[in-house]
Amino acid sequence: MAYPHPESAEAKKRSLHLRARWVATAEPGDPDVLEDHVISVDLASGRITALTPASEFSGTADMHLTDHLVIPGLVNAHTHTPMSLLRGYADDLPLNEWLFQHIFPTEGKFVFDAPLEEAEEFVRLGSELACYEMLKTGTTLFNDMYFHGDVTANVARKAGMKAVLTKAGLLFFGDDALFSELVGSNTKFCAELISSEDKAIRPSLLPHSVYMVPKEKLQEVKQAYDKACNGAHVVIHTHVHETKKEIADVFEKTGQSALQILDDLGMLNSRTVAAHCVHMTDEEIALMTKCGASVAHCPRSNLKLGSGIARTADMLKSGVNVCLGTDGASSNNTLDMLTEMQYASMIAKGVTGDPTVLSAREVLEMATLRGARALGLEAETGSIKVGKAADLVAVDLGRLEVSPIYDPLGQLVYTNSRQVSHVWIDGKCIVQDGRVQTLQSMDTSATEKLVSKLRDFRNCLQPCLAVLRLDWFVGSSWRVFERAGMAPKKPVEEPPEEEAAEPEPVEGDETELVTGLKLPLKPNDVGRIWALQDYVAQSKILTELMGLESAHPNVARREIVCDFHLFNLSHAKMLCLTQRQGAVFHAIMTVILDMAKQGSEDSEGSAGEAAECFKKFRELLVLHSVNDSPDRLAIFGAGEARRLTDYATTTLFKHFLLYQFCVCCERDVETLRFSVEVERPLVPPALGTARQKVSRRPQQPDQEGAGAAEEKPSGPGGEDLSEEEIQRLVEEKLRETEARLEAKLAAREQQFMERLVASK
Repeated sequence: MAYPHPESAEAKKRSLHLRARWVATAEPGDPDVLEDHVISVDLASGRITALTPASEFSGTADMHLTDHLVIPGLVNAHTHTPMSLLRGYADDLPLNEWLFQHIFPTEGKFVFDAPLEEAEEFVRLGSELACYEMLKTGTTLFNDMYFHGDVTANVARKAGMKAVLTKAGLLFFGDDALFSELVGSNTKFCAELISSEDKAIRPSLLPHSVYMVPKEKLQEVKQAYDKACNGAHVVIHTHVHETKKEIADVFEKTGQSALQILDDLGMLNSRTVAAHCVHMTDEEIALMTKCGASVAHCPRSNLKLGSGIARTADMLKSGVNVCLGTDGASSNNTLDMLTEMQYASMIAKGVTGDPTVLSAREVLEMATLRGARALGLEAETGSIKVGKAADLVAVDLGRLEVSPIYDPLGQLVYTNSRQVSHVWIDGKCIVQDGRVQTLQSMDTSATEKLVSKLRDFRNCLQPCLAVLRLDWFVGSSWRVFERAGMAPKKPVEEPPEEEAAEPEPVEGDETELVTGLKLPLKPNDVGRIWALQDYVAQSKILTELMGLESAHPNVARREIVCDFHLFNLSHAKMLCLTQRQGAVFHAIMTVILDMAKQGSEDSEGSAGEAAECFKKFRELLVLHSVNDSPDRLAIFGAGEARRLTDYATTTLFKHFLLYQFCVCCERDVETLRFSVEVERPLVPPALGTARQKVSRRPQQPDQEGAGAAEEKPSGPGGEDLSEEEIQRLVEEKLRETEARLEAKLAAREQQFMERLVASK
């Protein structure tokens, strides 16, 4: 496109001229900082038309930034914007505990299990908070991963920002049809974005991670996107190698690393943005370089969750395109990319012991040009260059606490008092004098109400008993996808929230559900047991109701089975389940325990294996967590199903073989009676006959006669021993002990050598 000369009359009518004391272009080949330059912008196209030294500019600048450094708009290459509502929600916890015991249950309550309108409001309010913070700190483009991406896209448009996202992150919960529908919905969303030529919102493919989307499902995703997007640039955004546990779990299950799986599927290429990449081998770094994939480095989040420190310097040296991201505010507590730049530089210097690595210039490129390159937008934004979008940020360095200034880039990265004063996106002023112009009508009252609900839920949230294995994770987005029109079955009308958590009203004497599940305990029976506080009374009534005495004549086995059922019911009560939900969960666990003892119909009567029993457990739980009567009943919400799965995996399935042994193997209880004569203790001597013990300390030279009464050691015959004789006996005993220890050491060394030879 041809632009008019910046000083022509035509250009002045529709141009913006910004004069800044310093300009850092982040463009390869340019100096680190240009002093006193004018940036000319064509307001119609939003493009930069000229970058001119002020001494050569004869016109009048529209704005003179006397103490400012102007940089390209910052690019947040990995974030979860709606999670700004969970900032500080669960601090000082390791990743698995933070995610599975706090974040997932809360998202289950407010996103997955909530009515569609409330889930979308959660996303909208969280996205508004995030966009406001990002604009205040200079971010103009972000790469997002969450649910209800269409809502976040609308917020980004309202804020005047640019984003790369899709409708929902992809996770596989065992339902093939549901997953296929979700993929179809996402591909449709992306195809519509591509055809609309929307310059603000770009499409992405969001498999959460290899451990949450298995290899065969990733293959399905890739084929669907290739077909729907017809070769268009679609960013592949996913989590990779964030923790050692994640790597170990994936390798244990597949025999490959996540990177190897992505590479095998053709999903590791120049369109791939791999978030975190904390634990990388030399070979994996070389693979990333070869494939041209990008790494979204999130130093603060990695530190806060204790995930580790990425080998950023090694990756950059190898040629990997490393950019920066903040992750979500729930694991970082800030979306400030300037702070992220500081941490990235300082951590790399500290880890390598080299103060020259990740200089201020280099981290600025990571936060701008490299981020744009990762998202396929390097030709559009990421640096201050003629022809690129006028995505600009002015940082005020004129404050007294920042002075003196010798290197503006150093002040930008290494100090904390610099402040973003202005932000332009496509030439439009979005932030002016520190005030966000586009989000002045945020619904703060609605945010406060939602945060109040989140706070109440956080206070009463029962932590999960333990972190469950990733490959057993069943947690679901069933109902949120169903309500959004992405489920394989026709969506049903949802009741209000206060009614959604309660099952449909039924009689308390229900003994069988329409799904075919028989209830050993009626809902009213569960209520009777819960009403009792005494364990003995609970055991007695449970034994009577279930007929355990006749079913298990063996007393020891009966007690174990009774404890198993009472423990399950007690946990159901702790999770605040209804009596009907407690009865259904008890029935599911009873089926699994019976299966562990007798096996399935296909196992010819042999005891069931753990994997087979867990498959059945998951089947039954899904059957009673999706509302599609009569085939399925929504007895449990997604969050409840997730917590019950967690409980089952950390009790029954963690100790599966022990439970199986107890219910399968007959054990007789034999009582042995015997008598032992106990001698009557002697009467203690009278204290009046006691004598003071004579001191055995050596006699002091100045105390003549004081040691006259001192007793000396005596020999076997009672004769006194001389000091020389005592010394001889001690040395002899020491020699015997030393010889015995040397003999033991020699014997052990001989055994070790024999084992070593045998192993060869």
